[in-house]
Amino acid sequence: MRRYLVTYGVFGGIALLYAFTRSPHPGWGDGIGFVYYGQLGFDFSTNATSHFLCHNINALMIKLLPGIDPVQILGWMSVGWALLALVELYQILRLACDTSSALLTVVCIALGFTWWRQAVSIEVYACWAWWTLRALRPMFQDVQAGTGRRTAEAGFWLGISLWVHIQNILLIPAFGWYLLTRRDRSWLQQTGAAALLLGIGALLWLPPWLWRLHTAAAVLVDNQFQTQALGLNLASVGQGVLLGIGYLVYNLHLLLVPVVIGMVRLWQAHRPRLILMLLAGLPMAGFAARYPVTDAYVFYLLPYLMLALPAATGLQQGLLMLTPGLRRAVRICLPLSFPLGYLLAWQLALHLPAARAFHTQKAYKGGLAYYLWPPMHQSPDPLVLTRSILTGAHPPVPDFERYDMARQYLQLRDSLDNLPSTID
Repeated sequence: MRRYLVTYGVFGGIALLYAFTRSPHPGWGDGIGFVYYGQLGFDFSTNATSHFLCHNINALMIKLLPGIDPVQILGWMSVGWALLALVELYQILRLACDTSSALLTVVCIALGFTWWRQAVSIEVYACWAWWTLRALRPMFQDVQAGTGRRTAEAGFWLGISLWVHIQNILLIPAFGWYLLTRRDRSWLQQTGAAALLLGIGALLWLPPWLWRLHTAAAVLVDNQFQTQALGLNLASVGQGVLLGIGYLVYNLHLLLVPVVIGMVRLWQAHRPRLILMLLAGLPMAGFAARYPVTDAYVFYLLPYLMLALPAATGLQQGLLMLTPGLRRAVRICLPLSFPLGYLLAWQLALHLPAARAFHTQKAYKGGLAYYLWPPMHQSPDPLVLTRSILTGAHPPVPDFERYDMARQYLQLRDSLDNLPSTID
């Protein structure tokens, strides 16, 4: 009973944190686009940036809740998806670790910069994370049990997850290894699970074939990003690797110690879990390192989630070696190190001349706080700036990348607000 109370208390605390730090605005990233297209309604486009399933769930919720600001609807949905994904992660960790280590790891992941930011912003990644972890859980369950009873379930959920984000095609190596190592499954059963994945995923190519909504290639890589995604620049890859390491340290910092301990432990005693984890996380990390776009940092989310397994394993091993007093201190100080670390980084950066110049340049977004502090509740509203620019009260901002989309959304919102209340 006490275990359940602690578990519910932890997830309740995370929910409150996200609720209080949630952005009340669309945000400066893709959030404006999600709100705009969600308000336009359902869309059968399946190109790589349309996020077919996520978009249409958004559109459905907006239609089911008329009279409520779509920004609020989609903002709360991000919080909900993030919590569901963390529950799914906890279920995976509990397969191999005790409750205390699994919960502590989940709290640390929940407080990591990228995850926290996505949970309190309107984006696709909180939704994507739940579908992805839902697909990975049966694989980890089978690897843990040494069976292959859930191959069809894994194929089904992984196929559906492609409808949320086509980047999950990078999970096929992990799924292929998982299938081939299920010794209790026949060749026919393994082929059937693979066919289920491919069949469901292939449905993404129906819209461009039937209605010519976009090219077939755009399902994998949207036309405007094909050069960046398909090109290969070694200097860019090297820079991407360094950035990836920096993102890793900023997101996990002190948690990296139990990650290393857990990696060694998994290699020694539970190698199949480690192999599945690496096959699931490394292709995504490699893609993020070679994909030179400004928001490539979000592609590291799956590697971070996969590192939760060795982190929980390492914490379980390490905590057993400590006295009860030290264990208690670690359980308190480790989670606190995340927000305190981000706060310290933000405040220290303000004392650096180059960082101060950057802070001034990006003041319209909130300056350095936008880039170093995960909460979004105090972030400026991009729609206010957009309207000021439109009315001439504020000069144009050259690096306001979502200005055109924000302008279109304001025009759509104004036109909807001006509709007559009755139809003659």
